[in-house]
Amino acid sequence: MAWDDAVLTEAFPTNSTVFGISGDRLPYSSRHSGNVSLQQDFHLSSRMAGFVGGMVSYVGDREGEFRPTAQRQDLPAYTKLDLRAGARYDSWTVNFFVNNVTDQRGVLYGGLGANPPFGFVYIQPRTVGLSISTTF
Repeated sequence: MAWDDAVLTEAFPTNSTVFGISGDRLPYSSRHSGNVSLQQDFHLSSRMAGFVGGMVSYVGDREGEFRPTAQRQDLPAYTKLDLRAGARYDSWTVNFFVNNVTDQRGVLYGGLGANPPFGFVYIQPRTVGLSISTTF
């Protein structure tokens, strides 16, 4: 869990091309964020182990770029859930995963102050996959 109080400590000069006063939050900084990750390992046989796990990540609301006026883009908070399950056999690991299970559309960047101002960048949509790896 993180708490961040990233703010301007003084106003921008009057001849600045952007507007900001003391206490305005810095662009893209959320006051609260955090994540919780859990994994359970278990034996499937003498040489094989299984695992299941997940992670929940939270990013609080943020504000976009400083602009020539006081108006800035509001970027809402979002929560993302990732799940995984798999097995390990000797040096091999098979991992099935679903990232962003609920298919959240968390906004990373965009809107007022961006180019183009109607475009947004979102977190990766729901992604389902399988990975196979080995160590040597």
